[in-house]
Amino acid sequence: MPAIRPSLAQSLIAVLCVAAACDRATPPPPPSAPPPTPPPPSATLAPNAASAVAAPPESSAAPRVCPPRIGPIKLAWSDASYHLVLDDAALPCLSDAERAAAAYVGTTIGTECEWAEGTDLAAPEHMNCKLTTALGLGFQCEAKHKGFLVAWLGDDIPAQCARIPTTAFSQTALVELSLRKESRAIVVSYKAVTTTGPGGEAWSWSETIGFQEKGPDALKIAYRKPVGKR
Repeated sequence: MPAIRPSLAQSLIAVLCVAAACDRATPPPPPSAPPPTPPPPSATLAPNAASAVAAPPESSAAPRVCPPRIGPIKLAWSDASYHLVLDDAALPCLSDAERAAAAYVGTTIGTECEWAEGTDLAAPEHMNCKLTTALGLGFQCEAKHKGFLVAWLGDDIPAQCARIPTTAFSQTALVELSLRKESRAIVVSYKAVTTTGPGGEAWSWSETIGFQEKGPDALKIAYRKPVGKR
């Protein structure tokens, strides 16, 4: 193995030379631009990591896009088959005060109401009404619905709450509903049809109701303008 020893010695000398003395003998390389300094972990990475853990997961649903407010908003209307159609884009964009004004109308007349699925018709309880449900107020005339109206309208709530299914012979049904904002007032205008059953009468009528703000979370009825026999 004598031939390996000179090679091993030469290797050791070369390593020591590079680590110490040879640096002084070798001219320094030309200066070059220093490498970019990475940001301190405590200034960027740690907060980012913390916020990534703390932030709730983002919903994959598309953000709600509310239609522009130009004049009155038509919230409901009847189609060619006389079915009530709701503006599903505009209704979720209403303020709570506007919901209360629209809900007032849906409390007094039918908006395609049906007994909830599974209800015993011998002793019916829960009723779904299209407008009341779309406003997020649960079953017609029940606690959530009434509580919301009382909170906003106080003593101006309707004297009676309509719970009449679409199959009833005699009823009053919503045909059209629009809403507009006027300074400190909310104005709803609606059209309805009243029928008295087969062989009876049927007529159309309309009404405009002005609700005035009487506080940050309260409304009062400022005026009513009915047109035709109700």
